[in-house]
Amino acid sequence: MVFGVKNTTILWDFSVFDVLCPENCRGCGEKGELVCGRCKKYIFEHYENHCPVCKKKISGGVCSECKKGAKRRKGGVFLEEGDVEKGKEAYRVFKGIYSVGYRDEFIGELVEEYKYYSVRGLARGLGEILEKTAIRELKNDFFWDYKGKYKKQGSLKGRVLMVPLPTARKHIRERGFDHTELILKKVREGERKRLLVRAKDTTQVGASEAVRLKQAKEAYNLNPKFLGENGRFKEEVLKRSVVLFDDVWTTGASMIEAAKNLRNAGVTEIYGVVLAVNRKGRKPILRRGEV
Repeated sequence: MVFGVKNTTILWDFSVFDVLCPENCRGCGEKGELVCGRCKKYIFEHYENHCPVCKKKISGGVCSECKKGAKRRKGGVFLEEGDVEKGKEAYRVFKGIYSVGYRDEFIGELVEEYKYYSVRGLARGLGEILEKTAIRELKNDFFWDYKGKYKKQGSLKGRVLMVPLPTARKHIRERGFDHTELILKKVREGERKRLLVRAKDTTQVGASEAVRLKQAKEAYNLNPKFLGENGRFKEEVLKRSVVLFDDVWTTGASMIEAAKNLRNAGVTEIYGVVLAVNRKGRKPILRRGEV
């Protein structure tokens, strides 16, 4: 007889099962941690940022092909008409977009287990991976001097606000936690603020691109806690840059629409950060024997 047991927490990142049954690393199977130091080191050393629209490797957070709308380049990628328009739209609203890896790779497997199997302890490892890859790349660009030199680097604290993409309340109840906010709590850079709230609890899993776009337009509202009388954000928000975070970039509809809401409320500098970029038709194969 098989029983479905909820992963009940006794501490912030751990459950009673972590004490009774130590976990295996999701990469190599070594006992002790959900993501061991060796596997994290491998991710850090082989990190490459990819444009979420055309999937091409890019240096920094801006894809020149998508921004300019180029359809073809020698030795480069071919962009379909829809991708060209989506690329232009994405890089109009975001100053830069940064990702850790592809969804059909190891990072995608970690995200799938974390979200859909409520493996809450993965938040710590995902937060560390995010900070030492995509956010590190963002930080390098943030302190870049346009004369071609680096400014004196410091912390992003006091300079940026880390904003999680709001999760549907239904999914928070199912998992027992808000998966995007919990990861950001493990990131030391910047200050976390919920500038956006969920307006509708629509789910995008399995939905077509057209449906996702329609849902995204109605999914988010501005958090009234941070708004002034004129409907724009207060000065404490407007004087900083915003980093919008989500776990997976599938079509980009949610991230783009959320960023538009922030921009309409007065935010002038918005960056996008995601853990995994979706490659059409390819999904991770979970190692269910180790869960």
